[in-house]
Amino acid sequence: MGATRLQSIRRVVLPHMTPSLFTGLRLAMSGTLLGVLLAELYVSTGGVGYYARIFADSFDPPATFTLVAMLALMAVVLNETVRLAERRASFWRAHHH
Repeated sequence: MGATRLQSIRRVVLPHMTPSLFTGLRLAMSGTLLGVLLAELYVSTGGVGYYARIFADSFDPPATFTLVAMLALMAVVLNETVRLAERRASFWRAHHH
């Protein structure tokens, strides 16, 4: 169609890879949060996983619930941040939702 290599990358390749890139970012973010939590649960002397183990072992339901609620809130905030970044990066798409 007469486009240079740079133009075709900028106008065709990058826009078409944006949804997959951000889907991968969301999935990686979830896996990272879970991985950090599980790693800290077993080998850490501080951090979220350590405190989750301490609260669960000491049968402290309010502290455990608060920790789980904070983790859920953090996951939602990070997911929404990635979603908003995706909307900004894919400005050419119609967003009806």
